[in-house]
Amino acid sequence: MGETPNLYFTCNSSKSINESEALGNPPDTENAFGFSDVSRDDKVVRRSLLMIGDKSANPHCKSPYAFGLVLALNYLKEVKEINHQSLPDGKIKIGNLILPTFPIKSERVGGYQKFDAGTGGLQMLLNYRISKDRPTNSKQLDRIAKRITIENFTNLSRNPKNTKKIEESVKNRIVLIGVTDKEFAKNKLFQTPYQQEITPVWLHAQMISQLLSGVIDRRPFLRPWFGWENVAWIYAWSLVGGFIIWRFRSGINILLVTILKRSPISNRRYR
Repeated sequence: MGETPNLYFTCNSSKSINESEALGNPPDTENAFGFSDVSRDDKVVRRSLLMIGDKSANPHCKSPYAFGLVLALNYLKEVKEINHQSLPDGKIKIGNLILPTFPIKSERVGGYQKFDAGTGGLQMLLNYRISKDRPTNSKQLDRIAKRITIENFTNLSRNPKNTKKIEESVKNRIVLIGVTDKEFAKNKLFQTPYQQEITPVWLHAQMISQLLSGVIDRRPFLRPWFGWENVAWIYAWSLVGGFIIWRFRSGINILLVTILKRSPISNRRYR
């Protein structure tokens, strides 16, 4: 394993394991690992944990970076020749882009109260990528990348065309190996804000996709509003509603103002 520089592994820094529980012979370098710990809000994954804050309880998981971040940074460096650097304020800069992570040691971030990024690590809002299933026109979170089943790797020597097809599919790409069947991984599913459950491998794919598309394609990141922005937003809508009621003073207009103030536009917390 140590002779394969582009092979990376996940580990859980929050779980301590005994030597008898360790599987196989892991690589000697900690750079081959990325932690798989996840931040949840009432069992829902809305944030992407990039760097760990607390000391790892697992001696085999000393990497300070998340698995998705490790893969994204190495891909950008090796394939796109885009380097990264850690800034003095704790943020990460990739190329000329600074990731919109939560402030370090902040008690309040957007809708989060008493939030401390210092103990929870460096985090950012997770902007899920959605694909539409053409037959049903339904939105899917686990169809954002091409899948290759293990059956495609059987009897490759007897099918040269299949070998070439697989090589073309994975060339200069990040390849994740994991379980995609929800029934098989039913005890390890993650709940998303879209009322869909996904397996760990698809969650890592979402995190990696957000980083790559944000850096390469300039896909917008989500970032929380800070205190003054929330106050300004509420104050502005209060002025609009007060003016409409004062100017027209009718039951229909009051009802309209009430509907507007309860709409997603007026209650917007993230952008």
